Amino acid sequence: MEKQKPKVKSKSRSLETNLMAALNFTEADLDANRDGQLSEEQRARLYGKRIYWLLAIAGVVAFVFLINLPGVFIVFSSGDYPPPADMLIFIGFILGCIGILVLLYTRSDLRAITADLQEKTVESVQGLIALETFGQDKMKVHIHDRAFTVNNKAGLAFKNGDPYCLYYAPHSKTLLSAEWLRED
Repeated sequence: MEKQKPKVKSKSRSLETNLMAALNFTEADLDANRDGQLSEEQRARLYGKRIYWLLAIAGVVAFVFLINLPGVFIVFSSGDYPPPADMLIFIGFILGCIGILVLLYTRSDLRAITADLQEKTVESVQGLIALETFGQDKMKVHIHDRAFTVNNKAGLAFKNGDPYCLYYAPHSKTLLSAEWLRED
């Protein structure tokens, strides 16, 4: 996608400051995003998310292994295993299947973050913001055909119906920074 420069410069410093605090970005981050690039700080945050997903995957693998270990031990320790071992093996199998589904789900998130870190590019979209409450402590920020899930603090930093330029990582759809495009 072609990078877009905001058409109007914002004059409201308090709104910009609120957006910066809520979305956790700096003026340097915004400048890098305007140039279609991730800042070093944003790369570090995405790398932290990648580590989180790797640890989550390792945790699921360890859980599946440990939950199946007693059943496998019982089966291989005696040729004739007692009925509780059947139940243990069955439960381990079911939990293993659930674990595999979790791994498949998290793998797609991990791939997206890895692609963003490798490409180091940022995309932008301009338009009117539409806010939607999503769950108990989240909001969706809609702009054209894109939607970003943010916490309530970040969502409430936007003015519903006003024009913004949003900068995001293209694969993981991580919202990186934003600019209000309305003049005071």
